[in-house]
Amino acid sequence: MLPQLFMAIFTLISVSKMTLTNQELVAITGGAGITAALITSIVKAFNSIIDFGRMIGSSIRRSKTKNYC
Repeated sequence: MLPQLFMAIFTLISVSKMTLTNQELVAITGGAGITAALITSIVKAFNSIIDFGRMIGSSIRRSKTKNYC
């Protein structure tokens, strides 16, 4: 198992050092679409902002009513 792992890592390292010509670089496409990961991250950011607003609002309300528990 261990020699196979080293061979896989060595293969990845050799592939990562590959250089591309200008024609190959121009032919690269992709990465411009809306993905599920992008939508999920936007929803999580929106929920975080809403939760932060609730936290601030609750803090203001508790400080005005002097109810801290």
